[in-house]
Amino acid sequence: MSVRSYLDGAVFAERRTGAGTGPATPLLAMHGWGRDRSDMVRFVGDRDALIPDMPGFGASPAPPDAWGAADYARVVAEMLEADGAAPYVVVGHSFGGRVAAALAAERPDLVAGVVFLGVPLVPLAPAGRPAFTYRAARALHRWKLLPEASMERMRQRYGSADYKAAQGVMRGVLVRLVAEDYSPYLARIDAPVAFCWGARDTTVPTEVATRAAALTPHVVGIDIVDDAGHDVMFDAPERARAAVDKVIAAAGHS
Repeated sequence: MSVRSYLDGAVFAERRTGAGTGPATPLLAMHGWGRDRSDMVRFVGDRDALIPDMPGFGASPAPPDAWGAADYARVVAEMLEADGAAPYVVVGHSFGGRVAAALAAERPDLVAGVVFLGVPLVPLAPAGRPAFTYRAARALHRWKLLPEASMERMRQRYGSADYKAAQGVMRGVLVRLVAEDYSPYLARIDAPVAFCWGARDTTVPTEVATRAAALTPHVVGIDIVDDAGHDVMFDAPERARAAVDKVIAAAGHS
């Protein structure tokens, strides 16, 4: 186990060498929004894996601009090329799964398979308009008639918990990611894919999994776990690991 700096310090990742008893295919495990690599370190255990702090979280510095998933995927691809163990089975939880979808579609040479864990891949309904008060404040701020401190109070009042917690460029990243639809990426994934979801996931409902699976060509499993929530890899680790094993097996016979 070691933490390495990649791309001149743009990404820090933990490199784990498996015990030699499991499948040889290495994992790339990417954490969710507001988290860090410790989530996925705990999940992958003693498997051969590369586990990054995604840029803007943990030890990895924030990106220079408000990146979308494709920008994150590009940097992750550069990290994988530097690591030199491709192809990987990519495991993505929530935000990490957004990046996994873009990576698998854009760089199939680096991806042997994908496991999605509670990932907001497709929108279920059009986003509602912000409250009139907030929209008015935003317009006044844009016209330089409302000071930044007052605008920030409005953001704190009306924003989501993730939005309130995000600082600097990461707030722009969050806004961009929330607006993205990953359906076009899903349709282009030419590798085995599994979905593992908590039935009690209130952050990303199970309907997202079923809709996303219908758009994905090579689905090898959809597992909805009754007693699990958004962190399905913690609530039901054996089920999430079984999804990983299923993808590894399918990738080995592709």
